[in-house]
Amino acid sequence: MKNLIKKITERPPNDEEISTNLIISISPRKIIQGLGLAILFLIIAHVFVTLYRLLLGRALFGLVWRFDLMSDKSVPTWYASVTLLICFVLLLMISLAKRKVGDRYTHHWEVLSAIFLFLSLDETATIHEWSGNLVSKAFQTSDFLNYPWVIFGVIFVIILVPAYLKFFLDLPAKIKWLFFISGTIYVGGGIGVEMINARHESLHGWENLTYSMMTALEESLEMAGVAIFIYALLLYLRSNVKEVQICIK
Repeated sequence: MKNLIKKITERPPNDEEISTNLIISISPRKIIQGLGLAILFLIIAHVFVTLYRLLLGRALFGLVWRFDLMSDKSVPTWYASVTLLICFVLLLMISLAKRKVGDRYTHHWEVLSAIFLFLSLDETATIHEWSGNLVSKAFQTSDFLNYPWVIFGVIFVIILVPAYLKFFLDLPAKIKWLFFISGTIYVGGGIGVEMINARHESLHGWENLTYSMMTALEESLEMAGVAIFIYALLLYLRSNVKEVQICIK
């Protein structure tokens, strides 16, 4: 009887009584290494399926379009959307922390988070292509502007740079350079290489190896730029936000 009473009194708490702290440790270096390996895999997969399609004329059981960087419904598109969404979450965390202490650049962080949320949505919803088609039909663009959405991209960059110049200059030195490198790589691929690719398509079409490899260069630059930006945000969080708690009320 005594043993029975002891077992009853020492029974573990039920699910409603359990309370524990969940701590997730994130290493910026391991994250950037993992993203780098993922990008390398996607580029190699794209090259393989492109050569397979162009040389053999087969779809490889549908895997060609699942790993083709030119396809919107593919694994690379999903990867790009997810990494951009990660940028949004990290920027949102920083902006919330800045708002709590009344930082002068709170709105800058908030706007950045909104921009990356839109970019993540656009990656799968292809809003930029839809807007570009409207411009193309209205003005009959061609050559370097064969993808006319880059006009909006250039205008956006021209507006963003002066608006964020003071914010950028006040960043810590290492974060500042990482932001600059990631932004230059991303814009260089997303707008610069895209315009060169547009001209090539207007002259030679897109069903050729050159266009496919240029697309690989463009997408790899975009993915690399986002990966470096994630690394920079993690470093900034580590230095400025010691702990993140999620409370469910």
